[in-house]
Amino acid sequence: MDAETQAQYVRDPASVSGSVLVQAGIVGLRLSLDHTRLLVGVWDPSNQPPAPNNDYGDVLASFCVRQGWYPSRTGGRVVWAEVTVEA
Repeated sequence: MDAETQAQYVRDPASVSGSVLVQAGIVGLRLSLDHTRLLVGVWDPSNQPPAPNNDYGDVLASFCVRQGWYPSRTGGRVVWAEVTVEA
């Protein structure tokens, strides 16, 4: 990520697209699967709540049963979604 994009991210995290963060290697993905659900968690370094209709929200709302976010204990946040899995 170039210096200008880094400065922009510090000023306004929602203004930098997820794809830019992925390319910079500062987004994490965690998947958990059991017999009835798939839990998808995306970590990024922002400490702000996800912006409405941004920050993964549109994508998650299109296919999930539940979704939310929480501050990570190590800094940043985790945006998560639960998807029902058919047996």
